[in-house]
Amino acid sequence: MEIEEVLSQAKKIWATIFADSEDFINDYFNYVGKDNIIYLENGTHIFGFCLLPVYNFSLFNDVIKADYISGLCVANDERSKGYGKKLVNAAINQCYEKGHQVIFLVAQDNDLMQFYQQFGFANTCVNNNKVFKLKDVNEVFLDTHNLDFNYKTFLKNYDCGDIQSKKYIVHERKTLDLYFKSGYTFVNVIDDEDFSPGAILIENDNNVNVIELNVKNQIQKTILLSLIADRYEKDVNYKEPLKEYNSEGIYLDIFNKSKRDIYQMMRVVDVNTCLAIFAANHPYVDAVLKIEDEYIAENNKVVWVKEGELIIFENTDNIPGQREIHDISIKRLTTLCFANTYLSLLLDK
Repeated sequence: MEIEEVLSQAKKIWATIFADSEDFINDYFNYVGKDNIIYLENGTHIFGFCLLPVYNFSLFNDVIKADYISGLCVANDERSKGYGKKLVNAAINQCYEKGHQVIFLVAQDNDLMQFYQQFGFANTCVNNNKVFKLKDVNEVFLDTHNLDFNYKTFLKNYDCGDIQSKKYIVHERKTLDLYFKSGYTFVNVIDDEDFSPGAILIENDNNVNVIELNVKNQIQKTILLSLIADRYEKDVNYKEPLKEYNSEGIYLDIFNKSKRDIYQMMRVVDVNTCLAIFAANHPYVDAVLKIEDEYIAENNKVVWVKEGELIIFENTDNIPGQREIHDISIKRLTTLCFANTYLSLLLDK
């Protein structure tokens, strides 16, 4: 089938399953591009697909490639036949074949979260929603600062900010353009000569959800949230990344974090790269891991994480000394490497 026909049929399935508008579907498919679709066909029609756009992911001081499983769906008359599993498996393998390091998704509910866990996905993302109430506003900030609702001003300062976490999705300008077209509001503090703090938000009936903050420090964050609360006279919900964990060992606190957002999930695809970054940022860790990955055979290996580096063994017979070997699934390894991850600006409208 020609790719144009594939995309046309995929849009119709999307509209039936997700009930989005035609304009939104066209915008989203144009953004993703024709090279980022995986589909199932019977010769003349497709009956299932998912989109697989690529993002940059900032993990500590490194940037890796992350594929996003988006809009996975199967036509209603073809469900319960295992086609969803085929699409997920194909997406994982395509991510690996492209040489990318991680794949992620947003599940719609608990049942889907459990469905994706069988493929090695883990719910590593934080869910630390803080409510900034109008009564908390410091009046001195309101006397000296004003808001400017200007998308171009936000873009001008976009590269100057600090999202306050070393583990987050780094979005391209075209992503911000799509959010702007989808109804999100971009605001700035206008009377700072060197840098204008900014935020991306969307207003609901009862509150304002701040999707992203573009600030340099805590003071600017407080000013910006105060101004937004004052401007809208509503509670402001802000999802703030947790600080980096400081566990003393490989199997301690990092597996018991509370307040997770269970709907955002990740999976390691390239074990060597992800684990090497983890080791470099946790030089105190000393452990031998036997990694098990049911879907990517090349990830099955024995790795010694020691003094910030990896030592890879072909089998356990070559490991020196009487060291304990920890069996670790790809899901558990994902939790280890990506604990307290922050996925920002995922399209949710």
